[in-house]
Amino acid sequence: MHTARLTDICTPKQWKPLPQTAMTASGYPVYGANGLKGYYTEYNHLHRVIAIASRGCGCGAVYLTQPKAYVTANALCLERLHPDILPEYLYYYLKNYDFSPIITGAALPQITTNSLRNVTVRYGTHAQQQRIVSLLQQCDTILSKQQALLQQLQLLKATHYATLQQQYTCHAKGRFVPLSHIATIDCGKRNAGAASTAGAYPFFTCAKHVQTINCYDFDCECVLVSGNIDFRVRYFNGKFAAYQRIYILRVKNPAILSARYLFSYLHNNTQLLESRSVGTSIKYLKKKELQQTLIWLPPLRLQNSIADSMRCTDAAISNTLQAIKKTQQLSRKLMQNAWP
Repeated sequence: MHTARLTDICTPKQWKPLPQTAMTASGYPVYGANGLKGYYTEYNHLHRVIAIASRGCGCGAVYLTQPKAYVTANALCLERLHPDILPEYLYYYLKNYDFSPIITGAALPQITTNSLRNVTVRYGTHAQQQRIVSLLQQCDTILSKQQALLQQLQLLKATHYATLQQQYTCHAKGRFVPLSHIATIDCGKRNAGAASTAGAYPFFTCAKHVQTINCYDFDCECVLVSGNIDFRVRYFNGKFAAYQRIYILRVKNPAILSARYLFSYLHNNTQLLESRSVGTSIKYLKKKELQQTLIWLPPLRLQNSIADSMRCTDAAISNTLQAIKKTQQLSRKLMQNAWP
């Protein structure tokens, strides 16, 4: 087994930028910070090349381009690869590499050519590299099937919900009601930095992942709505705390409105929340606007039917997401354990 600096086994290079206005409807594939982004009439790489996203939120993502591709200035191309290294091996090695220590810049994260000098690569013979590549390719095959299943489930959910909503809106005895008439709306009480890694209670913020905290402010069944960023909607029943920009919605009369239905309605109609948001660079939702959001209120029996149906598809989607995460973890472990 050998160890070498990345810059000793290849030459990182940044090519010229390509404005979005220059893109074409067809032609050669164009790769940027987030992978494939469009097409262009020319290419700057005849053969496949490993590229590392070097700017923006996707900084550190690694991809292997198609032949005859254009790679923009938002990615670093690894060129003149040493003959001892298989391109596919280096691709998988870097794909499972943690680039966070060399990413700089708070407002605009970036990776520079100089910072890649701190990246080390471990490798063996071509035969050993190929064995590892074959294992990780099997992981990729499984991952592709899981991701395809996820897309199908998400499409099924969207189609099914649209059908239910149209059916009940058109034919059932129901009405549109302002949210404030059927639910109380409170705000979270904590600062975003109040989380504790060893906390016993969930701590909801506008971030994707739920954190923990040592105390709780609420003990109820409710729907939680993020007041900014992506207006994420969650359902929870129990003790928890929440960030100040989280709205806590509690049903006033369970005989009229199901909390799970309210979650399902808002979760599948986030465009309602987006349409009522204000702000230019950062969109946010005011409490008054949320109170005036209209909720379709069918009979309780139908509410429960919709909620149960959506809960089944949500569970299938959640299970598939967990399976994808585990496959990705397996891929990283295979690479980490490749060399003693």
